[in-house]
Amino acid sequence: MLRIRERPPIACFRNAAQEIPKQYGEGQAHDMDFLRDCAKRLDEGEDGASVLELMKQRYTTLGCLSSKASLVRRLCSPTEEYVSAVDKAIQSDPQLSSLRQSLLEGRTVVRDVPPRLGENASTFKLTRGEVKACKRKASLQRIVKNSRQKTFHARGMLASARRIVREHASHGLLDVAQALMLLTGRRTCEVMNGVSSVREHGAYCLSFEGQAKKRGRGGPSSSYLIPCLEEAKVVCEAWEGLRKKTKERTNEETSRRYQSELRRSDLRTKEWVEVTKTHQLRGLYSCMCVRLFEWGGRAPAYVTMCVLGHTNLDESLVYTPFDLGKDFAEERELGEGTLTDHHHLIASGMEEDLAATEEDFLGAADLVKE
Repeated sequence: MLRIRERPPIACFRNAAQEIPKQYGEGQAHDMDFLRDCAKRLDEGEDGASVLELMKQRYTTLGCLSSKASLVRRLCSPTEEYVSAVDKAIQSDPQLSSLRQSLLEGRTVVRDVPPRLGENASTFKLTRGEVKACKRKASLQRIVKNSRQKTFHARGMLASARRIVREHASHGLLDVAQALMLLTGRRTCEVMNGVSSVREHGAYCLSFEGQAKKRGRGGPSSSYLIPCLEEAKVVCEAWEGLRKKTKERTNEETSRRYQSELRRSDLRTKEWVEVTKTHQLRGLYSCMCVRLFEWGGRAPAYVTMCVLGHTNLDESLVYTPFDLGKDFAEERELGEGTLTDHHHLIASGMEEDLAATEEDFLGAADLVKE
């Protein structure tokens, strides 16, 4: 059964539009406090439009506002009516054993379920014009980011990362974590949350389980194959060594705990000084994978999508504008690459959707001919 927080009685709210943004400091921890407060206000019945106006004062770009508004909705408690209707729908059909499955497969059932949030939240949304502006800006940002390459001395970074994982017992927590991020392409939270795991699958191949962003990628226990830039046995040993120094945390807690420390680590101020953002390590990893493995005719964009765990090519475009340096051509190749072909497409049912869409299109074309 779904759990919901107790809903306090609806209170009268004074206009605090000028006060709330000032109550919270900067940084991710303070930001989450602000977002939880916004969700609490919606739970308690405050009009969604006024909460959104409050957020607009803190988040001045449409893209950021849209992302934060989506997070606030997830933080909100569902209404009792919604919980009751979903429980009833699941009990009526044993196959709908989880809410996620019911949303994906039981579309006809879900249509009869009342809205998840209360009526006051109906105005907590961007206008159609604002949504379009967000999409245009996101598209433009991808174009701008891909218009120029950023150069890294990638060969030296790769040698450094390999040395660190081979001698992981004598290196600090942050250095080992960043080396694993470069060699496996996994996110900070995936490497350091104490939950995600890797298993040796080949000389330079790992089975990875515990992806942070699983939209359209199956259940939480789904795993897939990824190439690694050092011997898989060595990487697994370093990963296990790191596990002994960390404890299980949620992805949010992991990011809050380590992100700022990673930016200030010795590795980033000396050998990896060109790395200004931790997330750049994922892009460098994908570019190195394309160069160092033989992919049997697969296109670089497709390889990037698969090794990073994405479900579409648009997500992968921002990870490609990296120049690995002139001397990277001298780096020894690692043989035939291994990845899970179509794993995410099959898991999300996109292939079936594509076939159905094509069938609908052909049917419509036949009607036009008639």
